[in-house]
Amino acid sequence: ARTGGGRRASHRQPGPTVAMAPKGKSKDSKAEDAILEEIPEPDGFEDPPPPPAEADSQILRELGWEVFQMPSTYRKYFYSKKRREARVQAPYFEVLGLRESDFAAITKEDVWKAFFARRVAYKQADPEGSLMESLKDEADRVDWDLIMEAYRVV
Repeated sequence: ARTGGGRRASHRQPGPTVAMAPKGKSKDSKAEDAILEEIPEPDGFEDPPPPPAEADSQILRELGWEVFQMPSTYRKYFYSKKRREARVQAPYFEVLGLRESDFAAITKEDVWKAFFARRVAYKQADPEGSLMESLKDEADRVDWDLIMEAYRVV
């Protein structure tokens, strides 16, 4: 049999009551308005960073790739109009002179041969025929850095 008129007993414990502040403006709201007025508004968007160094790469231009920056994050990406393809990493196989479609069949020896051919093309040789560390043309520094990055990645 039920007692208490059929109502269930509440499982909540009675707690302290919280007094609500009166609505309307208080003395502190004038101080908050003054603080909000002191915060300067930004003067528009920040100037974009300079284009990435790879934008000057002769190798990428010859291969049909361009370097761009995303408008909101300024992350660089590579775009080929001929292939209608965009990617966040450079076309490393192509930079080394290898066909990207053959990546499954390419061996370490193939990568080394391709890298060495690029090295011979860009590095100076001493009179005995050994390659030195200095570039033939310092203007090729961007391309050489791209070749080194491609060799490390591939």
